[in-house]
Amino acid sequence: MNVKHKKSIAIGTMALCVLLLLLILITSNREQDVLVNGTNDKNLSKDPNKIDEIISNVYGSYESFEKYGVIYLKGKTTIIGIKDLNESLYIKLKVELEEAVSEEIYEVIKVKYSINDLKKMQNELNEMIKENNIYQAVGTGIRIEEQVIILDVTEEIPQVQKEILQEKFGDLLIITIVEDTPEST
Repeated sequence: MNVKHKKSIAIGTMALCVLLLLLILITSNREQDVLVNGTNDKNLSKDPNKIDEIISNVYGSYESFEKYGVIYLKGKTTIIGIKDLNESLYIKLKVELEEAVSEEIYEVIKVKYSINDLKKMQNELNEMIKENNIYQAVGTGIRIEEQVIILDVTEEIPQVQKEILQEKFGDLLIITIVEDTPEST
């Protein structure tokens, strides 16, 4: 083997080493980028309590969040419904969730009513029941996921009273007939 041939092999080997080092650096940077951008679910929390912690951090408390949206479980997924996508709070929530929590356990959706809105409408329904003497009423409630308020009655209520309620609440109100429960002794 002559000197010229040995120089060529050495240069080729050095070039190969440089390429190998570049490949290692690029791969290393990609892994860091994946970790920084939160797309590597292996390092993100799958603990639903982390979601509550982030919501409390962003909105001041869980109770404060109730004026902005709803939260409920659907299967194993925590659904976070936001009523008004208030830019600063929504963006902060989104960023904190993406950085800390696996997307496998939560979903953020837009909703029409917050928990506070639904509770307020339920209270208004209770007042209307009293004002309109709807004696058939046995209870009211809210269904957060469906974004409705519920009126449980023992029998069909008169059409006039039904129309008054529907005028006020529209499709937001669901009236259900339930069996009369025996009073406890």
